[in-house]
Amino acid sequence: MTSSLDKIAAFNPASTNINRYLERLEQYFIAKGVPADTGERFISRATLKSVIGFKSYDVLSDLCSPEAPSEKTYGDLATILKDHFAPKKLLIADYLEGVTAKLELKPKAPPKFCKARPVPYALQEAVDAEYRRRESEGIVEKGEFSE
Repeated sequence: MTSSLDKIAAFNPASTNINRYLERLEQYFIAKGVPADTGERFISRATLKSVIGFKSYDVLSDLCSPEAPSEKTYGDLATILKDHFAPKKLLIADYLEGVTAKLELKPKAPPKFCKARPVPYALQEAVDAEYRRRESEGIVEKGEFSE
C-alpha cells in the first residue's frame, strides 16, 4: 500500500498557485527527510524538476535559458517559477485606478496588425475575461484576418 507521501502531483498553473505548490513540496521534503541541497547532493532541485511536469519544466527551461535548470539551485528555481507564475501586482495599477483616457483616431486610418504579447499563466484567465468583457461592450472587436 502506498501513502500520499509517495507522490506529488505535477504543477498545473491553471488550477494551482505556485506559492502553495512549492510550500507543499517543501513540506514533502520535511516529511521524507530530504536534506537541504549542499555540495554535490541536490535532491531538492532534482525532485522539483522531476515532479513539476513536462509543460512546467519546458517553461522553467526557457526561463533559465541560456543556462540549464540543473545549473541552478532549488532556491533559484523556486524564485524563477514564482516570478513567472505569480507575478507581483504593479503599483502603477493602483495609481491609475479611476483614470479615464480618450483615444481619437483619424477618420480613414487603416487598422494595423500587431502580434499578441505573451501573458503569464497566472494572469491568463483574468486577461481573457477582460477581453470578453470589452468585446461584449463593443470596445474591441474580433478581426477576421490580418495582413
